[in-house]
This record gives sequence, C-alpha cells and structure tokens, in this order.
Amino acid sequence: MSKFDEEKFYECKEILRHRVENLNMHHDVELMNYLNAYVDQLHIEGKSTHRPRTADEISTGRQRADKLVQAFKHRNGFRVSYDWWRTHNREDDFREKRIREAEANSVHLYLWSKTEVNPAAMVAARDDGLPLEKTAAGALMDKLPWGYADWSSSPTMQRLWEQFSVVFVEGIEVSANAVVLGGVVESSVLTRLEWPHLRKKIEDGSVLGMRVRVMKLAGDPRDSRTWSLETVAGFDVNTQEEFDALPRPSGPEFWSSQKRWHDRQMAGAGNSYDHFDTRGAGASQYSLHDFSEVFKDPTVTVWLSSLEGERELTESPKQLSRAVTSLLKRATTMSSLKRAMTMSSVETSETSESLESESEGDLLSLSTLNIKLTAIQEEMTGKSHETGRREHGDSPTENYVNSLVSAVQEYAPPAAAGVQPASSQSGQPHHETASNERNRRSR
Repeated sequence: MSKFDEEKFYECKEILRHRVENLNMHHDVELMNYLNAYVDQLHIEGKSTHRPRTADEISTGRQRADKLVQAFKHRNGFRVSYDWWRTHNREDDFREKRIREAEANSVHLYLWSKTEVNPAAMVAARDDGLPLEKTAAGALMDKLPWGYADWSSSPTMQRLWEQFSVVFVEGIEVSANAVVLGGVVESSVLTRLEWPHLRKKIEDGSVLGMRVRVMKLAGDPRDSRTWSLETVAGFDVNTQEEFDALPRPSGPEFWSSQKRWHDRQMAGAGNSYDHFDTRGAGASQYSLHDFSEVFKDPTVTVWLSSLEGERELTESPKQLSRAVTSLLKRATTMSSLKRAMTMSSVETSETSESLESESEGDLLSLSTLNIKLTAIQEEMTGKSHETGRREHGDSPTENYVNSLVSAVQEYAPPAAAGVQPASSQSGQPHHETASNERNRRSR
C-alpha cells in the first residue's frame, strides 16, 4: 500500500479552504459539515495505510462521500460552472438564478476521455459546453490528491469521484456530448461508469443519444510542446452496439503519447481557480515564462489581488485573450517581438542576445505579463489621482501590482537568457496497463 504524505494532505486542505471561500460556501453549515466529514475520513484512511481497512471503515467512507455528493447535487453543483457560482453567489436572488442556470446547462454537459480536462473544455466551449471538472463541485475537488499516490489508494476519494461521474451523467438532458482521444478505452471512466448510466437514459427516452467527437494529437511527434487536439471523426451513439463499434486505441505508441500529453497538461495546468500560493511565494501557479498557459483554459477568469484582501482587479477571458492575440500578431518576426519588448519597457542590452537563442513564446509571455501589469499600474495611478486617494498612500493592491511590475522588469532579461529549450522526449515506450490507468484519475 502506498505511503501517505501528511504534509501534502494539509496543503490540499488549505487549497480547498480557499476554493470554498471563493464560492462563499463556508457559510453553508450543512454543506460544510458533510465536506469536513469527508476530509476527516481521507485523513483517517491516510493514517491507516499501514494496515488493511476494515469493512466498517470502508462503509463509513462511502457514506460520507455519498452525503457530500448529494449535498452538491441538491445545490446544483454539477450543472453550474465554478466561475458562474463565484460571480453570482452573493446576489440576493442567487438561488433562483442558480436553478435557471442549471436548467440551461443540462443540454450542454460534456464527457471526455484521455484528452485531459482543459483541452476538452476548450472543445466544449465552442458549444457553451461544461465538463465535470469545470462545475462548481468538480472544480472544488479537482487536482487534490490529498497526500495519496493515486486516487484509488483512498476508497473514500475513489467513491466520491465515481459518484461525481454518475450524478453528472444523471443531469444530462436531451443529448450528450463526448470528446475522446483516439477512441474509447475499456478501463476509462467513460466506458466503465458514464456510458452505462447514459445508455439507460437513452433507452428510457430521456436522452436522445450521444455525439462522440474523436480527436488526435497534432504537432511534432518529437516535441509535445507543439501538440494540440484535432478532430478526426464524429459518431452518433444510441446503442451498446454502436458504442462497441467506436475506435479502440491501444498499443505502446498510443499510451506513450497519451502519457506525454497527460504529463504536459498536468505540468502546465494546476487548477486555474487557485489564484494564490499556499507558501506565500506568488499569486499564481504559473511561472513567468509560462504565464500565457493560463489563456488556454476557456473557462478561467484571471485577476490580480492583494495578498491581504479581496480581489480588486478582474478581467474577463475575452479581454485577456484579445490582448494576447494582439501581441501574437505583433510577434510574428523577431523584429516585431523586439518592438513589443521595447514597448513594455523590458528591452536591455541582454534582451537582443536572448532573442536570438530563445523561443518567441517564452519571451512573449514575459512581455505580455509586463505590458498587462504596467497598463494596470498606470490605470490605478490615474484613478488614485482622480479620487485624491494618493495623499493617503498606495492601497495594498497598488503596492502588490507595483512589486510585480518591478519583479517582471528585473527578471525578464536574465530569465529569458537562462531558459533552455526542453529536449525532445525519448526512451522506451510507456506500457500502460488497465490497473495503473485507473490509478491515474485522468479519465
């Protein structure tokens, strides 16, 4: 049995606390009782990994997981996005709006398998789709390993996520959509749990069918940084026979590529709802050189906030994406990138040398961040003068933005010069088994 990391457990507990507060759920006494009971059970199981668990312990864990799932379901947690909940939860008519939002989303719920959640969410976003991990309940618990090596090491955590999938499928109305990499895999959550429950809804007429979009990895096979998802086929599935006829990816090559894709997504993603660093080291899980990765999540809202108070600056994904798109167009050549760096006040004698050796993407990310921060800094300074607040000193958020601008402008040139292109991945093919596939909760 794998070792339990208690330090990681408490890190996850702190992250969960911040997420709960973001959604203003900490005032919901009943929900918090169920949530705390679930977390306590995870800790109990972790401390007893040195021995087999008893039937009573497993039963207690199942009950606590099931009660939490039902509490989320009762609050429309599986049919409302995390971002929507965070935006509207303090409004007087929140409950009524939440019910209406849940009803509207019931025809846009998306399943996925092997694509990883953020790429799947990007595909779903074209249809206003919502995958499980972007719902209020799913995002609240996503990417929290709780000190375990894998999700199946804790019967309670495994039960929670299995029931999350079941209840999510139960909320689908009219028609279902699925995004899969290469086809369907026998050991996947889609095949084992979601499809059997969806098939029953199709058979009783409550759902018309499932549209399956099969994707492939496009890009340089030697460099996973260039990879993206590309649609290769679409299938309408209404029966078990039609599901069985779907493509079945297999073999070392598929599993090796899928693992590289999975690792790439996990390394760059984190959870976009966590705008803090539990160690106090920064305001995001993105480092400066890969800051632009945040724009790849279509459901994320990015903001800057003081570490001492509430968020004060919020920009929509559309606004941020527009800024990034504009910069990308200006950076089609080395000279245009240099102009962008000059405009952002980051240009130094070292910059021209680093531009020759480093990728445009890394430098552009630094430039993008600095331009954004500088613009916000100037806007805040102007507003402070207009309101007369300047005589009382800078606000915590202004101090925070100022410190970030200074850090980026100081860091950008040496960081750009020190970044080395990742070597192409090579070595023996990764042989995936049904057992360790289930252990990696990557669907």
